[in-house]
Amino acid sequence: MPNPLGGIVNSWTAEWNGLGVSRTTDSYSGNYSIMVHNWYNYLQGGISYHNAISYTPQYLKGYYKYNTSGSGSNGLSQGKAIVTLTRFNGTSNDTIATGSYLFDSSNVFIPFQLNIGLTSLIADSVSIYIVNAGIGNSCRGFNNYCNLLYLDNLTLSTIPLGIENLISNKNVVSVFPNPFSTETTFKTDEALKDATLEVYNSLGQTVKQIKNISGKTVTLFRDNLPSGLYYIQMRQDSKVIATEKLIITD
Repeated sequence: MPNPLGGIVNSWTAEWNGLGVSRTTDSYSGNYSIMVHNWYNYLQGGISYHNAISYTPQYLKGYYKYNTSGSGSNGLSQGKAIVTLTRFNGTSNDTIATGSYLFDSSNVFIPFQLNIGLTSLIADSVSIYIVNAGIGNSCRGFNNYCNLLYLDNLTLSTIPLGIENLISNKNVVSVFPNPFSTETTFKTDEALKDATLEVYNSLGQTVKQIKNISGKTVTLFRDNLPSGLYYIQMRQDSKVIATEKLIITD
């Protein structure tokens, strides 16, 4: 089940009693990936996922490969993913955030990130729908097998691409105070020499940078940064030597 630190999305439901959905060993990592494709006279192939949650993910991420040159295809199709977060209001479910992503043709596995959207509410259910082609561009006819959409390592997360790998590294710094409202201090295990500290917001954008750091301590001032969750990356000699999460409060 997905969780606030990111969770694998599995237990998919396939359209057309499973026709147009296959398990394949052609994967980005591990043993298998999902392949969604057109099958005979069906307009498109699709998979769906629904589960109860108790947090609000901001992203659906993973890797995909999309071959639109199969039998009967015009090579112009796009696959699509849609994620919807809902919350029960006592009578019915309200949609509190939704997002979509279009898959373009690619002969190799590449990363993707679907931005679900920001909301202050806590979701209690998530729904995902992925289809391999739009009806107008799908191939259709006897024995057609085309628009092959491969999907692997699908996860729901609050962390954007480009930062997830950073926070999985072993931390070599201590931060105090954290959360902070005005300034905070980083202390490293070993002395720094000409290091760089970068601060990223929740979208993965660099919002602050401190260069030419030496010694074992560095102070970060909030300045005009709004309250919220941030991530830091400390680099020295072109290598990442420390990562950390930060919370700024008012």
